[in-house]
Amino acid sequence: MLLALVCQLYITGTGVIVPDPKCTPGETLSVTQEDVLKKGFGKKSRDVDSAKRNQVYEEYGIKAYRAGEYEIDHFYPVCGGGASTLANLYPQPANPEPGFHQKDLVETFACREMRKGKMTLAEVQAFVEDWTAHLVRVGKKWKVVR
Repeated sequence: MLLALVCQLYITGTGVIVPDPKCTPGETLSVTQEDVLKKGFGKKSRDVDSAKRNQVYEEYGIKAYRAGEYEIDHFYPVCGGGASTLANLYPQPANPEPGFHQKDLVETFACREMRKGKMTLAEVQAFVEDWTAHLVRVGKKWKVVR
């Protein structure tokens, strides 16, 4: 009998929840920065249907959850060339903060910087690998710092 691999979410020393590196090491597409910047790239590349989302939850052993509790997130964002494969997807919780809402801020910032010509595709990918290093809490809001 084969046992299915059950992935885990880990809590770092700073309290951030990260994906299991064995299950979600991150995966990028073989694309150039020019490809990523083409109109419609994100829409074509964001192929995460309900079957795939359910598979990610199953791999991480999450059987029940409330709406808004998790987001099936790309380790490397689509705008940064991230693939919509199981190796790049994980259930990221909203809480504790920083959670998926704050990671979305970092991804949006980095991809905007790339569109402005201030970051390369490789820099976007490196930036989001250590996304919490680019966040600061100001009052009740989170801000992205470079």
